[in-house]
Amino acid sequence: MASIVSEYQRFLNCLTQQDVPDDVRRLAYLIFDHIQPLAEVGSTLRARSVLMAKKFFPDSLLSIRT
Repeated sequence: MASIVSEYQRFLNCLTQQDVPDDVRRLAYLIFDHIQPLAEVGSTLRARSVLMAKKFFPDSLLSIRT
């Protein structure tokens, strides 16, 4: 679990060194604020992507299977 958190922190550090739009930074930190549940899920069968999609877009993803 610590590996995804440390990897994402390295990604955030890279963002601070680059000229990226504010929206990109906001989205990156929004994801980081919710990294714990993502870390617990694992990456098998897009599980993290599905979890994020259901959390942030619950009404528009009726066709996603888990």
